[in-house]
Amino acid sequence: MQILTRALLFDMDGTAINSNPVVEAMWQRFCEPRGIDLKELLKFSHGRLAKATLEKYMPEATEEELLHQEHELLQWEKTANEGVSPIPGVPEVLARVEQLGIPWALVTSAVEILARTRFQITGLPWPKVAVTAERVELGKPDPACYLAAAKELRIPASQCLVFEDAGPGVAAGLAAGAQVVVVGHDYSEPTRGLPRIEDFHHVRVNPATRQGWFEIDV
Repeated sequence: MQILTRALLFDMDGTAINSNPVVEAMWQRFCEPRGIDLKELLKFSHGRLAKATLEKYMPEATEEELLHQEHELLQWEKTANEGVSPIPGVPEVLARVEQLGIPWALVTSAVEILARTRFQITGLPWPKVAVTAERVELGKPDPACYLAAAKELRIPASQCLVFEDAGPGVAAGLAAGAQVVVVGHDYSEPTRGLPRIEDFHHVRVNPATRQGWFEIDV
C-alpha cells in the first residue's frame, strides 16, 4: 500500500523502539506490593501517560503522592535499559527520511529525558521536533500531542502520517486528522480497518512527483 504524505510522526515505545521488557518490569514493581493485576494494568497503560495510569490505580492518592510515585518509576526506568532496541527497520527508515529531508517528529507519552536516553542507547537520530509528556496537559488518546507536532513542523496534521502501536495513540492520531499506520498487534477498536505493519523492514520511502510530498510504501 502506498501513502502520500508531507511529514512523518513517530510514537516511541513499541513503534520506533522496543522497550517492552523494561516497561513491563517497571509496572510489575508497582503492581506486586499493591496486589494489582499486571496484565490489566498493562492493557490500560499502553500508549498513555504514566500519570494517567497512576491516577487510575491510585484513586485515593494526593497530587503529591502521585508525583512522588511517578518520579520513583522514572528514576528506575532511566537506569533499566536491558533489552531496549530499535524496532527492526527503523534505523534504515530514519536514515532515508533524514537523507531526503522529510519533516518528522517524535510524539511520545514518555518524558524527554527518558526518550533521549532511549534514542541514545539505540543510536537513533534525535528529531528536531519532539513532543514529550511535559509538552501536553492531556495525553493520548487526546489529539493535542499530534496537533502540537504538526504545528511545530508547520504542516497540517491532515498531511502527516502517524506510526503508532497502541489504541490510545492511534485514536489520538485519527482525532488529529492524520493518516495512521498501525505497528504490531494491537487490534483494539481504533486500529480496525487501518493499514498495519509488523515492523519497518519492508517500509520504503521515496519522493513523490508532487514537490514537498513523499511516497511511503507499507
